[in-house]
Amino acid sequence: MLESFQDVYLKDIPRGLPPIRGIEHQIDFTIELLTELTQRRVEKSKSSCVVLVILVTKKDRFWRMCIDYCPINSITIRYKHCLDDLLDELHGTCIFSKINLHSRYHQIRM
Repeated sequence: MLESFQDVYLKDIPRGLPPIRGIEHQIDFTIELLTELTQRRVEKSKSSCVVLVILVTKKDRFWRMCIDYCPINSITIRYKHCLDDLLDELHGTCIFSKINLHSRYHQIRM
């Protein structure tokens, strides 16, 4: 392959890493963040735990936010509730709560 296409390949291969490039694009989240804060879909964190947030491009070229919850999962205390105990606690109650799914995942507290 190298012999067949010698004119395509560099004669002298550069050593080391390429020079550091500047930022080619910038995404301004300020307006979107202020909108989410005013609509109370998000709130300022009071937690001392930090998670990694990465934006990846989907097939339709829109952005998807991916969050690594491993640090939170490692410090989370797992509670195991027995279904029989939960049913005993609910016995005789008249009022039950439900989740309003209008805003979808924005209402799930992490």
